[in-house]
Amino acid sequence: MITSSAALKKLRVAGIAAVAALCVAGCLCGCTVNVSTSSVTSSSSTASKIVSQSNSFDNAISSITVNLRAGDVSIVKGDALTVTCDFPEEYAPKVTCDANGLTVNQEISGDANIQMGGAWTVTITVPDSCAIQTVTTDLDLGNFSMTGFDFTKLDVDADLGDITLTDCTIHEVNLENDMGNIKATGSTIETGKIDVDLGDIKLDGTFGASLETECSVGGITVNGKEQQSND
Repeated sequence: MITSSAALKKLRVAGIAAVAALCVAGCLCGCTVNVSTSSVTSSSSTASKIVSQSNSFDNAISSITVNLRAGDVSIVKGDALTVTCDFPEEYAPKVTCDANGLTVNQEISGDANIQMGGAWTVTITVPDSCAIQTVTTDLDLGNFSMTGFDFTKLDVDADLGDITLTDCTIHEVNLENDMGNIKATGSTIETGKIDVDLGDIKLDGTFGASLETECSVGGITVNGKEQQSND
């Protein structure tokens, strides 16, 4: 089901597009662009050295929660439950695992000057012994990807970056992306909503009739067939 965007949302998208244009202009001029309360620059000469930290757990978790201000998130299958974080030490997320599940939380003050040099990544490897039911991710700046999982519910709220699902079977999704693409390949999604403000939606697989897709600025393709939002 394709739903049209409200006028208020279109104004919001216009604002996002304007911010994107400023970010591109800033990068071309070699400037630091201030967005909200943080500033992000790609200058590797001033960024701190990236340190790789790995944590292993024996817990049979059923949920994963990730909250990041900046960084890419990748969730894959593997032989053991591990979390590997590649970040400057001062920006490294805190990783905890208990009966409530696995949590990766990055605490950065609102007025922090984030200087990104190199790739900031979180890689979560999950064994078959963990029966994952829910995955929740709140990501300000970065990409999210997940490969080879069969579970109940996926919630991803992304501000700037791509969301990619490969060979996944999910009962319900709630995917929101302000600026970036959402792509599902070889996947089955029964119900939920996929919403992009500025970017493309590309779905290849099996999708339930109750799955809603909405794209304000960009295209929607389902199994190779283009679909347009109604104004």
